[in-house]
Amino acid sequence: MSEKIRIAIVDDQTLFREGLKRMLSDIPEYAVVACGANGFEILDKLDKNVHLLLMDVSMPEMNGFELLPKVKMRFPKLSVIALSMYDNPEYIIKLMHLGIRGYLLKDSDIDEIKAAIQKVVVQGEIYSNELMSDALQRKKERVLSSGPSFHLPSFTAKELELIQCFCLGLSAAEAGSRMNISVSTVNGHKERIMNKMNVKNIAGLVSFAHRNKLL
Repeated sequence: MSEKIRIAIVDDQTLFREGLKRMLSDIPEYAVVACGANGFEILDKLDKNVHLLLMDVSMPEMNGFELLPKVKMRFPKLSVIALSMYDNPEYIIKLMHLGIRGYLLKDSDIDEIKAAIQKVVVQGEIYSNELMSDALQRKKERVLSSGPSFHLPSFTAKELELIQCFCLGLSAAEAGSRMNISVSTVNGHKERIMNKMNVKNIAGLVSFAHRNKLL
């Protein structure tokens, strides 16, 4: 994109928040337009022109798990990358279901942060790093060990996000808006997902997802 990437930051640790703000503000392509110490503060400062929210997971008053659904409801096109001190697969999976586009540890270097922003905002894709891949693999292993005897198909992070959208009752257009992809792309992914599941419609897709603990 030719315009600056407009970024908002929410984190209850002042030193980290201000340090990240200064670091990103030194990059000509970025503009940090809003900062907050918790979910309530940042919700009051967000608008439809913000491209990306860098969101701390553990915050007082309103944490990331509580904030994310509110952000997605009010600003469905806003991309969110979660920030955390913890490599917690349960956190990652839950946040992926809620709609994050990436998950970074707070000790990530500036190159990884820039790579994540490029992938999420410029390319419109999920930044699937080792943390997210490992979390998905662990979830798949748990499902296989406790679920049905057949081998569960392998789903990409984007396919899992789309499965979540359909299980929430979103239409293809609504899912596309939430994921920042076109309706035709949504339909392409939907067809591949249903082929993997060996189902013929959305009802079968939703039933498969619940039966096999994909949510």
